[in-house]
Amino acid sequence: MGKNCWESREDIFGVVRMILNIGSGKSKEGDIRLDIYPLENVNKVWNVENGIPYPDNYFDKIICNCIFEHIKNPNNLLIECYRVLKTNGKMNLLTDNAGYLLFHTMKRAIHGNYCDGYGYNEKKDRHYALYTKEHLENHFEDVGFKVNKIEYKMMLGNKGWKKIKRFMVQKIIKLIFNERVGYVRLDCEVSK
Repeated sequence: MGKNCWESREDIFGVVRMILNIGSGKSKEGDIRLDIYPLENVNKVWNVENGIPYPDNYFDKIICNCIFEHIKNPNNLLIECYRVLKTNGKMNLLTDNAGYLLFHTMKRAIHGNYCDGYGYNEKKDRHYALYTKEHLENHFEDVGFKVNKIEYKMMLGNKGWKKIKRFMVQKIIKLIFNERVGYVRLDCEVSK
């Protein structure tokens, strides 16, 4: 059986490590998998627009994949993440890259026309912003985070032809221009 939301991991020295996965969706990563939707792997249903319902300095690591662009007030989320993260704790954040060429050219990929979800509000675009490296650095530093890395990241389809097609499109755009417009995501690691 898997761990419940109050169990945590121990490292090789026996030190307990608590990991929060915000907007976990279908991911099984993390001790507490928090999402607004009651999905199978979610063990805490909560809207982070209302804060993070845990005490100060509680988590060693926070994972925040593909949620930042869905937050109405991203600075409030970062303030809350900073609050619940232990000193020297790390946060990994993955978000959409504002420079990605296809967000600006293809009708299906245009950000304001892109709809997704897990069966809830499928026809509603739930994005509020796109970010550049500089935007993210400003957000992180304003809250007090130390920026360890912000890198462009290629995102692929699940499998088969879609995966190959996405790989090729992103590689071609990168070769013609650069990774700033060729890669769809920004992969960030910050620490407290």
